[in-house]
Amino acid sequence: MISENLESIIPQLEKLTRSLFSEILRIYKDPHFKTKYKKDGSPVTDADMISHNLIIKFLKKEYPNIPIVSEESFKQTTYKPSKEFWLIDPLDGTKGFVDRSGEFTTNIALIQDGMPVLGIVGAPMLNKIWSGISKRFPNQLFKTKKTIPNYFASLEVQDKLESEMFDKVMQNKQDYLKLLKRQSKKQTKKTLRIIMSKNHQTVLDRAFLNHLNKNGHKIKIVNKGSSIKICALADKKADIYPRFGPTSEWDIAAADAVLRSNGGGIFQIENG
Repeated sequence: MISENLESIIPQLEKLTRSLFSEILRIYKDPHFKTKYKKDGSPVTDADMISHNLIIKFLKKEYPNIPIVSEESFKQTTYKPSKEFWLIDPLDGTKGFVDRSGEFTTNIALIQDGMPVLGIVGAPMLNKIWSGISKRFPNQLFKTKKTIPNYFASLEVQDKLESEMFDKVMQNKQDYLKLLKRQSKKQTKKTLRIIMSKNHQTVLDRAFLNHLNKNGHKIKIVNKGSSIKICALADKKADIYPRFGPTSEWDIAAADAVLRSNGGGIFQIENG
């Protein structure tokens, strides 16, 4: 594993991230950039691939013995090393890139013993870079491929179809109450700022907000895209980001390290 102090490699990764900005924005400003679509319907642009290639080239040169896992080259049959590897999302929020919302990011994370210990997130349109080094916790692995269960238990949903959907995920009332208490403990007399995606709000998201309103919580919605949502938590511009559905490791690994380095964390309700 990387033996040098992790703080010492952040400047070069920030420099790399800064260099990606000009390449990504050059394509962003081109009205004719190419967009392809994967089998799952998600878009891939020229910017995704240029960012991917530049990051891979740099990491292979500087850290030739550390494997790299990237969203743009990953296959289900790919062996993912468990000890140490780079995990990257060259352009998170590609839909926002295509829609020209401006909310897309580059993400580079170093995974050691199953946890993101270093993360660099860059937002080209904001000309901003977040970096962080997180602590490793015993027996806590970074696993995010499955849908998060047990988020709700006491929601009151009027629509029958929605109710049937919630019945499948509302399993443990105590788990839900623990989450709400954890996030709103210091917000009793304040507005709870909830950050949500512009592009992926679901029935579960809306039901969560309705539940908070019905139970007397003052809330304010903060709309952001890509991993900027998690970085906004690190910047203390929001209090909670609920996600009721599957995500991929490369979507949140770098931002996870940034958030942990600022005293926050990402949790699955059933195990904290």
